[in-house]
Amino acid sequence: MVCVAGSQLGTEYLLKGEEMVAGRSPENAISIPDNSVSRKHLLLRQTPAGWMASDMGSGNGTLLNEVPLREETLLENGDRISLGDTELEFVLEGAPERRLAKAGGGAALDLRRPPDSRRPVRQGLRAIKREQEVAQKKKTHKKLLMVVSLLLLALAGVGAYFKLEEKKKEEANSAVTAAVQERERILNERFQQAKNLVRLGEWADAQHAFQELQGQAPDFRIKEIADYLKDAEKEVPNQTAMIEAQDAIAVLELKEADARLKQVTDTKYQYERLNTLKQEFQEAIRKKIKMANELTSKTTSRESMVKLKAMTDDVLAVVPGHRDATSLQSIALEAIHRIDNPYRPPPPPETPWVGVTDAYKAGEIEEATRQAEACAAKQPRCKKMHSQLENLAAKNRRIENLTPKEFFELYELDKQLSEGAGSPLTRRILLFAIPVIENTARNARLAGRLGEATGLASNLLKIDSKNTTAQNIMREVREQAQNTYMRAYTLRPTQPDQAEQLFKEVLQMLPANEDYAQRAQTQLNALRKAKISADEE
Repeated sequence: MVCVAGSQLGTEYLLKGEEMVAGRSPENAISIPDNSVSRKHLLLRQTPAGWMASDMGSGNGTLLNEVPLREETLLENGDRISLGDTELEFVLEGAPERRLAKAGGGAALDLRRPPDSRRPVRQGLRAIKREQEVAQKKKTHKKLLMVVSLLLLALAGVGAYFKLEEKKKEEANSAVTAAVQERERILNERFQQAKNLVRLGEWADAQHAFQELQGQAPDFRIKEIADYLKDAEKEVPNQTAMIEAQDAIAVLELKEADARLKQVTDTKYQYERLNTLKQEFQEAIRKKIKMANELTSKTTSRESMVKLKAMTDDVLAVVPGHRDATSLQSIALEAIHRIDNPYRPPPPPETPWVGVTDAYKAGEIEEATRQAEACAAKQPRCKKMHSQLENLAAKNRRIENLTPKEFFELYELDKQLSEGAGSPLTRRILLFAIPVIENTARNARLAGRLGEATGLASNLLKIDSKNTTAQNIMREVREQAQNTYMRAYTLRPTQPDQAEQLFKEVLQMLPANEDYAQRAQTQLNALRKAKISADEE
């Protein structure tokens, strides 16, 4: 069996054994990786008469020499089997070529002249008369033979003429049949080539090939070609849009990539490529945010901040309200404003630490440090602020590796140095701190370290009052603490020791300022007082 059309073009399959199955499944003896072929499509069975072929209930059906295969059929040398877009030819080794036998012949014509009559010798008028009659008969017979001979010759000529014409007609019909078959073969070959272009995803070339076929042979596979051309009207623009989107993704032009992806309509051929592009698009967003984060260490460079703003503009154009992009854009805008409107320190005041605070709030950390160092020898407050600034600078340099506790310390330093007003550094601190604290609190909650989880969540709400992760953790632990408190309260009269243990668990779950923590502490005090009284008695 030889593949003469399709994705396995040129592949040969040796038929052996009693049965062989052809189909898309890799487990088949004849495996054809073609989506138009069913997993188990065709059954080939060897019998004493030869190889038999039958369809196994495939989705697209099977054609034998362009005729639907509806029952098991004996294969002959040269038979062609079509499975979807794949075509196989049955080749029987050592078989003679099939030829149409021709037979013909004609009847022989045997004309024999009758023997001559003897001429009698008689005397008299009677003999002469008889002689004349005989001569006349001979003459008439001779004429008759001549006419019959001519007539037979004419008939033979007419027969030969008609035979020649019939032969010419047969030869002409054979030539026409051969020409039709050759045309059909060429058209089928070109049709298969066009379908192969579709499988390769080369839609523009496939569309051109199908249009040429339709123009040169309007009567050939009318519906199939029309269906492919209809699909091409959608898939060619889709492919063009996806190529442009891929180019834009490669250079992280998110807005352009998003616009091209939105041009892609429903596709039944290129959906896998579209899904891959969408995943690459999301990865490009994450990559651009990471690159933007790296620029936050260059807030004194206007060029870097303009670049940062442009990057965040691109992200926000495709994901409006993106949290990280919004925060990064605020950092860029504030830095650009600060660079365009540089801080000019006022005349030295009587309270020099005010200048330190003003410089810090303006984002001029180096200037604030210089002023604090200048007045540190005379002013204890300046000395303290100088120490705070050095501590803040050290933590800021390794901000990507800080623990939640260090983030809270850094936030508190920023708050103290800015006297609660905040500074350009505040946004940068929150940008890095919030994800780390959220993850740590979430992991502590899952691990059952409820006190640690609520402590982190409570402090996180102090710096981000609307943080949903912290709110959810506090709500869940409060509910659990309430249930534990109620169990302890119920056990208190009968099992005070167990109740005491449960009240302690409540205190471990919640910060001391929480309502149920305070109630649990009150109950513990009462239990201890009751225990002391009982011991004294």
